[in-house]
Amino acid sequence: MGWDHSYAVKADGTPACWGRNFDGQLGNGSTTDRGAPVTVTGLIDIVAPSLARHHNCAVTASDMVYHWGDKPLASSAAVAIQIRMHPIG
Repeated sequence: MGWDHSYAVKADGTPACWGRNFDGQLGNGSTTDRGAPVTVTGLIDIVAPSLARHHNCAVTASDMVYHWGDKPLASSAAVAIQIRMHPIG
């Protein structure tokens, strides 16, 4: 579990997230909180999910890495990045 959200991979390899969504960490293109799982936009074949406080990551079967939510690519708070509400590769 992340700070206030959860993340799971369905049997078919598609990721789903639910919970708080103030930084787009559910990956469905919105910032609306969801009490039930919503499919993460545009991702399939997830083999390694990972979540953090306000963002998520995924590795696909073809070794692509995706990030979404707040500060997905920042290594420190000093790095300026854009908040994403859907996965970026």
